[in-house]
Amino acid sequence: MPIGDVELKELRKDMGFSPALLKLIYESHPKMFDIIYEMDKTLLSDGAISAKTKRLIALAVVSSMGCEACATAQMRAAMNMGASREEVLDTLGVLVVTAGMPAVATAREALRKCCELPEEDWGGE
Repeated sequence: MPIGDVELKELRKDMGFSPALLKLIYESHPKMFDIIYEMDKTLLSDGAISAKTKRLIALAVVSSMGCEACATAQMRAAMNMGASREEVLDTLGVLVVTAGMPAVATAREALRKCCELPEEDWGGE
């Protein structure tokens, strides 16, 4: 099995899914994929701040930058790491105060998808 296949499986385990964009990058630019994968594993793993909290921060950042697909990916990853509905909504509340409603609107589709999930699928306790 090629190394990228192993990494994609690890991402799937960590995030709960394999982002389609990363699959495309892996297929077209394997070296770029390796760099992105290493950054992701290094920066978004437990450290002084938990991986879950880092994903919630990432949700706020990508939403403020206007990337709806990124917001969905980060929200799903945070949920897979145990973020509760309340933690996701709190993160979006901070986003309203710091980046305004347009940023929250970017996360609207992600939030809609996530809110359709049963409570046990949010990853909370």
